Amino acid sequence: MGSGGGTGTRPRGRLARRWSCQWPRCGLVPVATRVRSTVMAEESWPLGEKNEATFDSCDELLTRLMNRGSPNLLYRGQAQADWPLTCSLSRCLRDEAKHGDPNLLELMDSMVQDQRVNRHIEATETRLLRSFMDEAQALGVADLPDDDDRLGWWELMQHHSAPTRLLDWTRSPFIGLWFAFWHHDEADGDAALWIFDARNSWINHLKTMATIETSDWQSFQSGRTWQNRLAQTAIANDEPVPLIINPRVVVPRVAAQQSVMTLIPNIDAPTSFGHHVFQSVATKVRLKATWKAEVLRVCDGLGLNKQSLFRDLDSVGEALQELTTGRAGRTGDASH
Repeated sequence: MGSGGGTGTRPRGRLARRWSCQWPRCGLVPVATRVRSTVMAEESWPLGEKNEATFDSCDELLTRLMNRGSPNLLYRGQAQADWPLTCSLSRCLRDEAKHGDPNLLELMDSMVQDQRVNRHIEATETRLLRSFMDEAQALGVADLPDDDDRLGWWELMQHHSAPTRLLDWTRSPFIGLWFAFWHHDEADGDAALWIFDARNSWINHLKTMATIETSDWQSFQSGRTWQNRLAQTAIANDEPVPLIINPRVVVPRVAAQQSVMTLIPNIDAPTSFGHHVFQSVATKVRLKATWKAEVLRVCDGLGLNKQSLFRDLDSVGEALQELTTGRAGRTGDASH
């Protein structure tokens, strides 16, 4: 996981770079994630503080989404606007430390890298992976990833709600909107649609790519061996900016949800720092709670619902339950 020798500590935090125009034009500018605010081009999202975009109406937002699409943009909907962009493994580790080892939690939240934290994260992640692999193989599940395809196993774990360092995204802004309001209720307040330009991953990993003898981003996107090597190197180097992972595991919902994943290399960094990095290379669109009905109506008109997006019998059964009771169940973390 994190690097560093002996039992010493070192400060954590690096620089990240962002496309000068997040949506939709391009051009490179440096961004110091902990020193100065992100530089944006004139024709990007209308940003306020912390790279947050706000709109006066739902119609204005929908128009912007339709007019400023790009194949480079990824979207993630979250039921609460204040939720940080953190992976399930990070949340799991913090909950474990909170209830079992307050000193470890304090180290996780500090701005120094401690070998005890690194060892604990690595041991926990390895234990979870091995346990999942053993159980999946014992159950005789078909079409499992190769044993050395760690990304493939992490994808499968992510699909089945096991803790991983991955975050789910979609290439469709409307699927992202649907997930933002899928499990949303009045107590959640405003929701959020996060927008991440995949090129921001690319420009921040060029040096890492060069160390493994290629600078061809297409190789990393299409070749699982290359992706695993890049992920391994980025994790070892504590790279701050997420990696783009195109799913390779065959699960029906992947195609339906137009899924893409990001991998968080430096999970040993404090949650606040990881979220700060994401804020520097992504844009948060605040979704007013009062827009929920309109957003879901538009999504329904596009054929986006639980049955079409999850494509399994569980979603069929739950859809029938919702039709009967008029209520949607609230499970999971409102992410795909």
